[in-house]
Amino acid sequence: MASLNAYAAYVAVIECGSLTAAARRLGRSLQAVSRLLADLEKALGVQLVARTTRSCRPTAAGERFYERIRTVLADIDLARNEVVASAVEIDGSLRIGAPSQFGARHLVPALAAFMARYPALNVELVLSDQLVDLQAAGWIWCCVSATWPTARCASTGSVRCAG
Repeated sequence: MASLNAYAAYVAVIECGSLTAAARRLGRSLQAVSRLLADLEKALGVQLVARTTRSCRPTAAGERFYERIRTVLADIDLARNEVVASAVEIDGSLRIGAPSQFGARHLVPALAAFMARYPALNVELVLSDQLVDLQAAGWIWCCVSATWPTARCASTGSVRCAG
């Protein structure tokens, strides 16, 4: 079976109309593209391209093959892009607690864009001006304003507090 590079080279040759233009498009040497095309034709046992000194035109079999392989390569490219995008996708849950005024003024406006950027992330915003037992509430990090009584906010286990 021929390599994906050979199929991509074939599509480039047909779309560009010459080996030289295809090589330029693919960022490969003319010899490399010519070899990929020859190897593909040998593997399939059919001539796909009628070559002249100035251009390449698909044969009847080559035209039919081009229509099919172009779609397959586009699907492979789409699948690759989806996988790459999902590898950097952030998902899970994020619970944010903040004083009411701070949250309303700073967090609410910023969260709309944040949630649009990370649609797989479940965000919960808890706004309260009451003191919270961080460990009992399951918080792993908190940030409090300097006006809060921070003496009762202490580091315990994985709970980190900043005053």
